[in-house]
Amino acid sequence: MHIGSRLETIGRLVPQGAVVADVGTDHAYLPVWLIEQGRIERAIAGDIAAGPCQAARSTVAQHGLQKSVEVRQGSGLSVLKPGGRLSVITYHSLEDRIVKNMMKAGNPEGKIEQDFFGRIETPFKLVNNKVIIPDADEQERNPRSRSAKLRIAEKK
Repeated sequence: MHIGSRLETIGRLVPQGAVVADVGTDHAYLPVWLIEQGRIERAIAGDIAAGPCQAARSTVAQHGLQKSVEVRQGSGLSVLKPGGRLSVITYHSLEDRIVKNMMKAGNPEGKIEQDFFGRIETPFKLVNNKVIIPDADEQERNPRSRSAKLRIAEKK
């Protein structure tokens, strides 16, 4: 299966043997490609809308991977189980702000919720406190990567 250079670049960053949750999957191309390449054995393909989930189920069925790729309809937060990691690469400052707010506060506005005792309630624990950006060598090889930011969080 050919998935295009952008998805292939992301796919090469997935650790061998990882379980991947492709949130906002569209067609489940990345999980199917990762399994066919032997990088992973299992994946979750999730989207909030029914149409992309149906397209993902179709792709998974065409490749005979129904036992390896589970398609779930729901928001990015709900398709992950506790301990699941959410890794997001953003390319624009507005979408990065939304992702940062979701990971830190649990909502796109960044409004911090507190319990009765004043403890911050958030669905995620940040894995990296500082955003990961491409180094100078990567930016030289791929100028379009300059705006890329990687954030990783683990669901509580």
